[in-house]
Amino acid sequence: MKITNILTGLMLLTCLSSFAQEYDDETIIPGSITINAGTAFPNYLKFLPEFSGKSVGPFLLGAQYQIGEKFSLGLHYSYCKASTAMYVETDNLGNSFSYKFDVSLNTVFINGDYYWFDINRIALYSGLGFGYAQVKASVSFSDNANHSGDFSYTGLASTFGWQLRLIGVKANIVKGFGAYADLGFGWNGILEVGLKYTFGGKSEDRPE
Repeated sequence: MKITNILTGLMLLTCLSSFAQEYDDETIIPGSITINAGTAFPNYLKFLPEFSGKSVGPFLLGAQYQIGEKFSLGLHYSYCKASTAMYVETDNLGNSFSYKFDVSLNTVFINGDYYWFDINRIALYSGLGFGYAQVKASVSFSDNANHSGDFSYTGLASTFGWQLRLIGVKANIVKGFGAYADLGFGWNGILEVGLKYTFGGKSEDRPE
């Protein structure tokens, strides 16, 4: 992915907020909860040898609690998957058999963001997520004849994972609803984009 495309996406996200001039809706509201849903690029799993056949995700889902004007803390989940093509081979006796591999990644991170710029509908932030990462790999085999030799095997591995967000932007588009994008690196990719919904809390500009 070209860096120019990434920067263009961030600029477009910022410009979208100008379409909601009739709404005086703040992005940062102390005590509020924000629900995020989005996707990330790239899916690292498809770069594994032979795993370029089919990929899914990463898909992201999270919830964030706004602590004061500068910090938010929450929990984020991500999922992605990649598969090889179905390989079909024939042995020396003329018997045909096929097999394929699948690998998936699940992460559950504690997520913290620091907001270093906030003006009404637009906020810029940096952040860090860390926690649990699980890699699941499986292989399925079929003898393609009477299937008496069919089998499958699945292995799991758990480790520590993290995601660093160098710079991100959140923008409110319609009251309560908005979008976000951030650049960084880690287990969830380089670019994250998605939609958000904020509720609760207390804004100084809102009537009680």
